[in-house]
Amino acid sequence: MDLSVSPDWDTRLCYLLVLLCGLISARIQLYKRFVEAKISGAWLVPNTWLVFGIYVFIPIVLFWLMDRMSALTDTSLFAALLVGLAYPAVLAGGFGGLKAPSGIEGVFKPIKAFTDSIIRSVNNASARNNRRFEDFVVARMRTDSGIYDEILTLTKNSPIDVAKLEKELAALDSSGVSDQSILVEKKARLIYLYLSSTPDFVSALTRNKELMKRRYWNSPIVRTRVVVGMMIILFAGLLIFAGYLVTRPRIDVTYFGWRMTKPNNSERDRFRAREHLRAYLRDSKMGVPAYQYLARAIRSPGLSSERVDMILQLLLQARDQNYHRQMLCTELIDNLRVDSVDARSRVHQILTFLATKRDPQFKQNQKELESWNPTNGDSVASLEEWIGRWRTFFCESSPAQPQPTTR
Repeated sequence: MDLSVSPDWDTRLCYLLVLLCGLISARIQLYKRFVEAKISGAWLVPNTWLVFGIYVFIPIVLFWLMDRMSALTDTSLFAALLVGLAYPAVLAGGFGGLKAPSGIEGVFKPIKAFTDSIIRSVNNASARNNRRFEDFVVARMRTDSGIYDEILTLTKNSPIDVAKLEKELAALDSSGVSDQSILVEKKARLIYLYLSSTPDFVSALTRNKELMKRRYWNSPIVRTRVVVGMMIILFAGLLIFAGYLVTRPRIDVTYFGWRMTKPNNSERDRFRAREHLRAYLRDSKMGVPAYQYLARAIRSPGLSSERVDMILQLLLQARDQNYHRQMLCTELIDNLRVDSVDARSRVHQILTFLATKRDPQFKQNQKELESWNPTNGDSVASLEEWIGRWRTFFCESSPAQPQPTTR
């Protein structure tokens, strides 16, 4: 999908946008499922957060897969919005011109079945939590007549059938139960049953200071707020840590180096990658690893001639750096071993250019090396001999340099 009209955003901002959209989408999906299943207090169940995490990271994984599998030409703002907010539709067959690569939807089907099973366990756990809160309220009503009267009054002031409630309470009084404790418990559970049929009854009970006196942790609302607050703090911490990791220069070099080799990305995406890599090649600390990554990328199977030229152009722009001679000897000359004879010929041309800059008489003094044509096809032994000759020219008189770091 060509999203060239989209604003040009940094890749990390696009992934952050997908994450934020995933948070919104996950909240909507879970709320819909909880309402359909009539689940309350679900955020107190650990499995709820597992499902929430799955829903949040599905669009991020999908966005990454679509980028890696060339379903996206670049990580643009519009693509991030579409994948983040409408990924179920994208997986189902496409949305807004975006379509998941063939076979990806099958990867996510087991995840859907897994989340369905977790939702059922959340329903059971939520029912147990609701039962505990009911037991707490009933216990308070049994041991404190004042609280009993307050809850009864609250229930009668709620939108319920008061006459029916009073009739059922009277029936319990005349049922002949001799144990007053058991009778009060039955009446308390009956009152709670009627009250629980009203909206926001848990909130109303939580606001009752006498009922919740020094026992606020028993309220599902209070516990939910604490749990959600802790999860927000944890998520913010993880997000900051992830941001720290993805802004590391080595991650940048690896990512933008891959963008240079991605088959179908847009010209603007390639330009952005080149600008980042050019800056790293001129950095005193990151120049060597950036040069190493790009030089080794030339050996990638199936790399087009256009991309080879782009990478060689970047490497040439680093020829005035202190590390260049060492990298030339350890990395660039090794690229003559690339399988593609076309890429090998381009590397040979670059070496000839650098040799001429080093020795203006190179073409006269090294006629055989200069006129070597890699496209003719050399045996392995012959190729190694040519590589050795290039090493002799560039490296034998080179001063000792620190060994480059590996990726």
